Amino acid sequence: MTFPSLRWKPNSLFFKIFLYFLGVILLLASYNIWSLSFYTRNIQQETIKYNQTILRDMTEAFETQFRSWKGLLLNLAYDDRFRMLQRQAAAGGKPELNYLLMNEMLLEIRGNVYNPFYAFDNLLLYFRPEGQPYFVLEKDGIVDTDRMFNRFYPNDRYPQSFWDELEPSSALTVYPSTRFGPQGGRLLLPIVAKLSVSSSYTAAFVDLDKWFQAYRGTPDSQFWLLGPDRTVLFQSKGATDASALPSSGGTEQWQLKGDTYYFYERGAESGLTYVTVIPDRAMNLKVREMTWLAVLLFVITILAGLFASFLFSRNIDRPLKRILAGLRKEEPDEYRSTIAEFDDIHRMLRDLKAERLEADEQLRSSRSLLTNYEYMTRFKRISADRRKNRDWLIAEGAFTLVCFSVRFRESAMERMNVGAEEMAVHIREVIHLYISKAFSVSHTFQMESDQFLSVVYSSSCAEELKKCLGKLKLLFDHDHPFYLVTVAVSPLFAETGDFDRAYEETLQLIHQAKPLEETQIIWEREPLDEDFQFDAEEEHAFYVHLQAGNISACRTLLTRKFERLEEGSASAAQLGLFVDSVVRKTRKTLELLKLDWPAAEREREPFADCITTDQYRQELVGLLEEAAGAIRRKREESYEIVDFLLSFLETHCHEDISLELLADKLNMSPTYLSGYIKDKTGRNFSDHLSEIRLAKAKQLLEETDLTVQEVGQRVGYRNGTSFIRMFKKSTGVPPGDYRKSVIRKREA
Repeated sequence: MTFPSLRWKPNSLFFKIFLYFLGVILLLASYNIWSLSFYTRNIQQETIKYNQTILRDMTEAFETQFRSWKGLLLNLAYDDRFRMLQRQAAAGGKPELNYLLMNEMLLEIRGNVYNPFYAFDNLLLYFRPEGQPYFVLEKDGIVDTDRMFNRFYPNDRYPQSFWDELEPSSALTVYPSTRFGPQGGRLLLPIVAKLSVSSSYTAAFVDLDKWFQAYRGTPDSQFWLLGPDRTVLFQSKGATDASALPSSGGTEQWQLKGDTYYFYERGAESGLTYVTVIPDRAMNLKVREMTWLAVLLFVITILAGLFASFLFSRNIDRPLKRILAGLRKEEPDEYRSTIAEFDDIHRMLRDLKAERLEADEQLRSSRSLLTNYEYMTRFKRISADRRKNRDWLIAEGAFTLVCFSVRFRESAMERMNVGAEEMAVHIREVIHLYISKAFSVSHTFQMESDQFLSVVYSSSCAEELKKCLGKLKLLFDHDHPFYLVTVAVSPLFAETGDFDRAYEETLQLIHQAKPLEETQIIWEREPLDEDFQFDAEEEHAFYVHLQAGNISACRTLLTRKFERLEEGSASAAQLGLFVDSVVRKTRKTLELLKLDWPAAEREREPFADCITTDQYRQELVGLLEEAAGAIRRKREESYEIVDFLLSFLETHCHEDISLELLADKLNMSPTYLSGYIKDKTGRNFSDHLSEIRLAKAKQLLEETDLTVQEVGQRVGYRNGTSFIRMFKKSTGVPPGDYRKSVIRKREA
């Protein structure tokens, strides 16, 4: 790299890019200088606020803890059980204690000691009975004071005599912490709660090592906990003498004395003073180190930015110059760059011609689709958007329209594992191949899923078209097991504006196809017999025979009708309409009789593969046989229901019988059963029941000595008056007179 070789033109790309880079560097540099200055000015105040916040949080934590200790100790001091134990101890020492009550207090002490929130090492109930040895109740049970403070909690500052003679100046007193136990032991803070009316008191030993580890503040700082009289209750490890602490003036504040910061907080609940001491060296050392490091990095960054800007500007400038030089040549040189965008630019210039050819191919492909769409809109008279002229897609002049209607035989194609869509593509390709080979100006496309159209532009194409369609017929006839094709050829039309007329003409010709299993080519219309449905007399006879389940008569009627349709050369469309009408009549008859359509016919389309008249007749007769059989079985079932009904009434006439009960047994609605009985027997349900009960009552009156009341109950009347009224209404005489008349006849 030789700097003197560069051309520093003010309007050159290199100079502009380098200048922009330099502007960005200066902008970022000015921001960094301001940020560094602002950071240096404000970091000390933020550090002081941070340490004050830490001390305040520590104070709040201890105050919360202090309130919980105070509440717990005072609650124990006022506890009725503790006071009861005091009276028992005063009466006779430990032997007089209620150990059940003492066990309750012991469990409560253990629960509080083992609660990590309190940070207790032990909790004492101190008993000082007059004239008896002093003892304590602590977490492990009852212990004499000499053993407690000489063996378990020995301490020179707080010997046994201190605890025995302790008289706190207030209800709750905090004493300076010290280490209890042999060889330094544990650092514990004694807290004592005592009522003025009692010689006993409660005391707690707080494990300050555990508490300080949980709430300690800034690392490398020193901490003091001072009492109201500046007595040192606790000081952290390594803390200097408390006498060196400056006075806080009684308010929350911080002081800078020499090179040391002093932070103070006073507890509102406890009245204790919390002091944190942090050397200025420890608090600001990291800040100074980071400041000098930031300055060094800033200088290095500026120098590196200038050098990188120079390199980036040159690496962008050189490839562009080479690309511009290559554009002046007919064939651009092969070029490789380390910048992907420059390679893309060069590649796009090289591939421009190939992309243009590909675009032309896509246009030709799109033209085919647009042509098909334009033909469809013309044939179906769809109002398309013609703001853009698409007439160039369709040829002009005289034309003939050929319509190919395909009927797929789905069952055969399923056996060969061939889909209708796949077969349609094959048929379209075959038609296109033959038509385009015979007529250079033509267009073939698929109009519907089963319909294809070929537009042949020629004023004299009849003979050539016949030859072409003849070849297609041979091909289609070979595939007739899979599909049948009907070909309709329109007359010659003079202009393309008649597309819709030509399409309607071919559709009408398609409807003239005969029910034959071969390809049909229809050139012109033929008269068709419009009498292809049942006349009124035949329709009535069909309904009568079908409702009677007379399949033989239905078969004869259908056979005669199919023979007439065959003689009259009915079209396949007419044959299909006739079959559909017969199916509708059959379905309607079954619905009126509340019968289901045959299950086999619901699962398949029965006439899907029918082509000829015989095929339609066989399928239709088979369908009618199933329907007539169902109707016949229904009528036989009807007589069985009536027999069951009369038999049930005969054997259960003495019971409380209702129409609802019988309907429930027969799985019918009461309304339907009532109408059914009336329709089949001519009499309603109550008439049948009354007749059977009357006959039964006459028999009992003639053959037994039962009273009228008992006879009425035997035939289902719980009320004698109702029975007498019914009997008299039916016979004209009361039951008693009827029995007398029978007896007189016997005696005579």
